[in-house]
Amino acid sequence: MVQVAIEVRHVHELFGGELGPVLEFIRTADRKGIDQVVIADHVVVCEAAPANYPGAKFPPLDYPWYEPVVALSVIAAQTQRIRLATGILISPLRPAVLLAKQLATLDLVSGGRLDIGFGAGWQREEFAACGVSFEGRFHRMDEQILACRALWGDVPASFRGDTVAFERMYCFPRPVQSPGIPIWLGISPTEAGFNRLAQLSDGWIRLDPDPKRLKTHIDHLRERVVAAGRPANAVRVRAQVPHVLDSKGQPNLAATLDQVPAYIESGAEILEFYPGRICTRADQLDRFLEAIVAIKTR
Repeated sequence: MVQVAIEVRHVHELFGGELGPVLEFIRTADRKGIDQVVIADHVVVCEAAPANYPGAKFPPLDYPWYEPVVALSVIAAQTQRIRLATGILISPLRPAVLLAKQLATLDLVSGGRLDIGFGAGWQREEFAACGVSFEGRFHRMDEQILACRALWGDVPASFRGDTVAFERMYCFPRPVQSPGIPIWLGISPTEAGFNRLAQLSDGWIRLDPDPKRLKTHIDHLRERVVAAGRPANAVRVRAQVPHVLDSKGQPNLAATLDQVPAYIESGAEILEFYPGRICTRADQLDRFLEAIVAIKTR
């Protein structure tokens, strides 16, 4: 059965910029049966970011990018069953060993509900501000994944790579999930990307809005996963469903949902929606949640 996720970017704008009502919205989503809540990440944003952004329209420079581990910890304390996810956490900006500790702690306090999404980032200035090299960031991310899994698995843990190394270290608390926290990757569907997904990931956060390309990509991914010696379904897929605008430029929920069958037929296992882009008023949010929860019964 397909699952549904909400990315909470822009939801605060429906409440005059207040964060408290957003947390109440997430609690409501939890009660209604939404499967994942997703938080995006930027540590800092440069003035050139809106012009250089490789995706859709970038938020204003004063947009509040909440730190994902902190924000998800707050959400964990106020929810019961919804899984906590990122889309994505720019992992190379964080030290690998500290990141392993933070994520293990978050998984523990949430009762094992964390699906962490890593990505390598695109904003060179952000890396410079954090004192991290932009070059080699994908290799750094790869080694972070291996180092985290070593610290979550072995006791004592050892790892030696080019960007992180430790010998016989003890890292507690442990994640609730065994053998460790699922690590998803938000990366492009290139040959290198498919290899990275097949060898290192538990899930793929797929950004391309075309469901026809999605089927081709998922079929190719499954082949790579099997070639890597893993079961074909070892890597799950979360696809972002774009919002559709009507002739007046207003979001159209019905037309947005009309896209759903194509995504399901393409093989996506989790469909991700943006309530802050589909809804224009706070009083539309309940209807939105009920509409996407109904997808799970199709």
